[in-house]
Amino acid sequence: MSCQCDFADVDHDGDDDLLHSSYGQSFSGLVMSRLFLNDGTGFFDEYNPSGQVSANPNLAAQTRAGFVEGTQQTNTTNTTGLFHDITNVSLDVDFADFDGDFDNDIQADSRDTQQRMFQNRWFENGESYGTETAQTRLYRDVTGSWLLGPNGLAEQPGANYDNDFHDMDNDSDVDGYFLGYIGTTDKWGVNDGSGHMQNFQTVPNSANDDNEIDWHDYDHDGDVDPFISAFSGADRFYKNQYVESASINLVQVSIGTGMGGEHARLRHGRHGQRRRHRHHLRRGRWGERSVASQRHQRSRPDRPARGSDPTIGSGQSELEAAPGHVARVGQRQL
Repeated sequence: MSCQCDFADVDHDGDDDLLHSSYGQSFSGLVMSRLFLNDGTGFFDEYNPSGQVSANPNLAAQTRAGFVEGTQQTNTTNTTGLFHDITNVSLDVDFADFDGDFDNDIQADSRDTQQRMFQNRWFENGESYGTETAQTRLYRDVTGSWLLGPNGLAEQPGANYDNDFHDMDNDSDVDGYFLGYIGTTDKWGVNDGSGHMQNFQTVPNSANDDNEIDWHDYDHDGDVDPFISAFSGADRFYKNQYVESASINLVQVSIGTGMGGEHARLRHGRHGQRRRHRHHLRRGRWGERSVASQRHQRSRPDRPARGSDPTIGSGQSELEAAPGHVARVGQRQL
């Protein structure tokens, strides 16, 4: 029931942790996504400070299970930590530092429900995971302000299979390209520097049930250009005209045919394979996977106390209380 996972250092201890997304049985969007912390040796303990376990497989309303502050409430717009929604039809998840505080926030797309955004609260919690006594945790659901706030845009789901984030306007924060955000039409949104995606614009010629977006500065003009793979039409390449016009403007350009022309420049540009730009996003100054750890060289923080690991087996129909973490998986099992 998972389509993608992602890795990043969420707690500034120098190793990559794991976010495991879920879309639920039969794309129901009722199974929670989960966060696992790396113990430094390649084993991952689930970060679930309440100790509550989801009924198998769906997550019930008002449940405190999971890695985000508050209790489960589908489609919540609350941003105070009282409620969260960690169940959606998530086919892609991404880590990035959306609010510029040098820790890894989370964006989870959704094919059939509202996308979610979760703020990393490491520094707000005094460089700690937070405590259940204070009702603070490592993440808070901020969808209501970061996606749906002033000049934001509610998703009209139907074909959202991927999003990706890069600095499209050279202002040192990550902006977003959202596939199939309104039906099958793509949108891009501009980050105001505090994590709020706003001023959404329609991508021209994008109603093709697109499947993936990636970045490459194919013309070496100093801004990133998106390449889109489509399901029901031809793949597309856009030139970002920010350098030329001082505003984001995506203009479709010809990819070319065969292995010549733009095709060759896309695959073997000055900066190497196009995937290297994605690597730069995820591990460079925007993605903050490695930079955050380098800028905050600290001793390894104390992790939440580990209790006995409860079994999350079939047949559980009600929530069960259990101390500490709720699962332990070896690296080879992922």
